[in-house]
Amino acid sequence: GSGKTTLGLKIAHALDAQYIRHGPYQQSNALELYAAFRNSVRSALEGSCDIVLDRCWISELVYGRLYRGISRISTDVAAVLEEMIISSEVKSTLIICDPGREAVLKSYGARKDEEYVKCVNKILEIREAYSVFSDTFLDITRYNYEEGEFDIDGLLSHL
Repeated sequence: GSGKTTLGLKIAHALDAQYIRHGPYQQSNALELYAAFRNSVRSALEGSCDIVLDRCWISELVYGRLYRGISRISTDVAAVLEEMIISSEVKSTLIICDPGREAVLKSYGARKDEEYVKCVNKILEIREAYSVFSDTFLDITRYNYEEGEFDIDGLLSHL
């Protein structure tokens, strides 16, 4: 319910970029997660196409800590993935979608049967963790769909 997928698809369409949605990877180990995330950014790093990721290693840092008490991706491994992006001079930003507590609860209530997270309190913990998240070297853009349409042209000029 925060608008990640909707926004990701809009940005991918506007940029004519490849859209890649990462799942929860519940059965994957740390090496498999690293490989999945590294491989997903490879085409952008090679300059063959623009990409939009719907979830990335940042999600594991947040969800892993809340669900298992530890992330399968360490902050050091996250830093390696981010350094690959930064050193390649690929234009990038991390967009954290947060329409606010009430909007997230409303969206969750409307589709909780489809959601990976089955507990409303856990949804609120996740939202809170993202609202204060800053453990990244990537630029962060925060978006609240309750405040209007995302300014894709503004994002592009920022990159």
